[in-house]
Amino acid sequence: MPAIAHIMDMKGHIGKCPCRACWVTGKQDRTNDQSKIHYPVHTDSDHQERHSIQDLLSNPCTHQSFYDLANKIVKAETLAGAEAQRTRTGLNLMSVLWDLPGINFEHSFPHDLMHLIFLNACPNLVAWWTGTFKNIDTTRDQFRISIDNWKWIGQ
Repeated sequence: MPAIAHIMDMKGHIGKCPCRACWVTGKQDRTNDQSKIHYPVHTDSDHQERHSIQDLLSNPCTHQSFYDLANKIVKAETLAGAEAQRTRTGLNLMSVLWDLPGINFEHSFPHDLMHLIFLNACPNLVAWWTGTFKNIDTTRDQFRISIDNWKWIGQ
């Protein structure tokens, strides 16, 4: 995943807009003031929905949308304007691969399911469901599973 983000000239999985398939945005890790890592979350800490599944599925990232956003960064009048666009979009600059025939940023870079699911998503979901993820309070989360119930499920 980091290699593909590098090839696409994206900020990657820690960026504010980390996904190359949809426009989900992340929330900054507040447990560490020095951290620039963002975590995509479905709801805010006040339990307000940030993204609906329907919105994300109905407005996917496309080759043209990547190209248009990268052009906005390139054409920004100031360095601060370019950096604001980078932060908002998750893109760094125009990838050197744009002009290669046959490259389509929407379809040419598949997701790495082994790492995504088994090294990241599953452990993070278990931590979220059991209330142990990054010291985030999930006591009122409707999907929370108590440690005792999680052990019972495991048995």
